[in-house]
Amino acid sequence: MCSLLLSRDEVPAALSLLGPHRCALHHGLAVLRIRTDQRLPAAFLSEFTVTRLLDRFYLCVRDVRRAPVLYRSFFEWIAYRYDQLIERSRNVGNITFLLRQSIRCSRVEISHILDYGCGTGLSMQALRALRWPEGLPRLTGVDTCPQMRRRARMRQLRTVSPEQLHVRRVPCFSAIVASYVLHLPTALSGVEDAWRLLIPGGVFIGNCHKGLGFAETRALLRSLGAETRRLQDRRHSLAHGHLLVAWKP
Repeated sequence: MCSLLLSRDEVPAALSLLGPHRCALHHGLAVLRIRTDQRLPAAFLSEFTVTRLLDRFYLCVRDVRRAPVLYRSFFEWIAYRYDQLIERSRNVGNITFLLRQSIRCSRVEISHILDYGCGTGLSMQALRALRWPEGLPRLTGVDTCPQMRRRARMRQLRTVSPEQLHVRRVPCFSAIVASYVLHLPTALSGVEDAWRLLIPGGVFIGNCHKGLGFAETRALLRSLGAETRRLQDRRHSLAHGHLLVAWKP
C-alpha cells in the first residue's frame, strides 16, 4: 500500500477525483491509503502536484506554497519510526561514503562537519566507524523537524535548528554533508545559511536521489560563488543518485 499525504481541507477535492478511500488524520495531515499498483487518475495529477517523500509516501498539494508545512508535519509524524521506514544500512553506507569523500575533497583539515538534514542522527554511527587521520572531528546536525533532532540527540549528535543556524555569523564548519535530503521539498531553504558558515576551502558534498534536486542545488551554490563538480563514481551514483561537490573559495 501507498500513502497520499494531503491537507485536511483538500480531502474532499481529492476524493472527488479518486473515489472512496479510507482517510486517517496524523499531525495535521490527511493520509489516504491506496494500492501500490493503483494508477492515479490523470484528472488528479493535473489538479495536484505529487512529490515522493519516502518509499510509498507521496505529498499531494494543489498550492505548492503549502508544501513546507505539510512536509514538516509528515516528518514529525514518522520520526519515531523513521529508521524502520528506510533502508538503514543503505543510508548509513551513503553517509559513510560522503564523510570519506569530504576528507578526500576538502582543501582544509576537517575539524567540524555539519550534517545537513541529519534526521535521526545516523551520521554518528557512520562517523564512529571511520578512521580519521587526526581523530574524530566534531559533528553537528541540523534538521527542520524537532522530533528528528530529539531522536538524533539520543544518538549523542549535537543538533541545531535552522533558526539557530540562521543567526550564526562566524564560519565554523570545514565540511557539510547532505545525505538523502537534496531531492526533498524545501531542501534548499537552509543551504545559504549552511554555506555562509563553511570556512574558506571547506567542502559541501551531497547525493541527489535519482538525480532530483541536482541542477537546483548546483545553481544555488554557484550563485553563492562555489566551485562545483559532479563526482564521478558510477557504482555509488547508480545506488544513491548524482553526487555533487562544491568548494568555498
